[in-house]
Amino acid sequence: MDIEQLKIIAVRKNGEILPPCGRCREFMFQVNNENLEADVLVSDNKVVKLKEL
Repeated sequence: MDIEQLKIIAVRKNGEILPPCGRCREFMFQVNNENLEADVLVSDNKVVKLKEL
């Protein structure tokens, strides 16, 4: 798997973008610690690495 292609987005029922919750972030880390390098869309125009959250 190419770690540079990993992307995550969480949305509310109405389509509003929001950061994944702490439980979800912990689960993604436990599944594979390389997920910490995944890009996370946290708002319409802001992307951060999972490890930054």
